[in-house]
Amino acid sequence: MATQAVEKFMKTSNRPYSANDVVQALKDVNKSAIQKSLDQLVSKGTLKMKEYGKQKIYCAVQRESLESDDEDDDINSKIAAAEGELNQLKQDLSKAEVKLKSLLSSRPTEEVVSENELLEKEIESLRAKLMTLENSENTLTEVEIKNISTKWDSYVKEYRKRKRIVTDILDQILEGYPKTKKQLIEEIGVEDDESVQMPKLA
Repeated sequence: MATQAVEKFMKTSNRPYSANDVVQALKDVNKSAIQKSLDQLVSKGTLKMKEYGKQKIYCAVQRESLESDDEDDDINSKIAAAEGELNQLKQDLSKAEVKLKSLLSSRPTEEVVSENELLEKEIESLRAKLMTLENSENTLTEVEIKNISTKWDSYVKEYRKRKRIVTDILDQILEGYPKTKKQLIEEIGVEDDESVQMPKLA
């Protein structure tokens, strides 16, 4: 029963899915039954499975061999391009975080706050690259976009943590500062998110 439901879903959809995607689509079938069905269908040759890192992707076998080969090449090229972009984003973000950490430990507060503005611009640049990747003509599958979004969320979370550190520094200065926070920011010459119209990081 579960195997038939999984087979019908995969053939009808005719696109790559992870086991979790199938679980979300077939809510009436439990996860273990779906995984067992996927394995059985792969063994029968009804489905094919490819591993990308720790992720297993399943899709229905196309009987037309040339069409199937073209689809494999297309999927592989899309995922390779996406992983390349993600690796570069990760490297760029790591460099930005290392830079901020170094600033917090060795630079005067005013310089730290000023440098944080540059970090915000770098983060926004990475966000723009991600949006370009998601909206590119070589449309990614839902699984690929989900993986990219998950990793991006982790980067944004780390950035917000770093930004709070700088905010705490400003708050410490304000404890002995006779004016308002806005006046302090203007006096130091810092541009906050609002002044530079920085979009919210989703």
